[in-house]
Amino acid sequence: MATTQITIRIPDDLVDFVDALVGDGRHGSRAEAVAHALRRYRQRLQNERDALVYAEQPLDEEELAFDRRQDGLPRRLAYPAPDDEAEVGPGATGS
Repeated sequence: MATTQITIRIPDDLVDFVDALVGDGRHGSRAEAVAHALRRYRQRLQNERDALVYAEQPLDEEELAFDRRQDGLPRRLAYPAPDDEAEVGPGATGS
């Protein structure tokens, strides 16, 4: 993948956070950490666009049947979140 070097200014607390991610070994460099964050943000925006499109579509019979089967279940059991997005999504309590 081609890359382009850019210069940015970010608040010191974000620099400290990025440096901690690199120091902990979660990312190999500042550039890698920032690129990862931007890729995640881009995916989130795409997911939001997809959700808006999907929300405008009526449910088909299979989806309605699935929704009926979920009645009475805690929402996080009915709609499990990815591990890194725990407590985010329908019915999340935020605790």
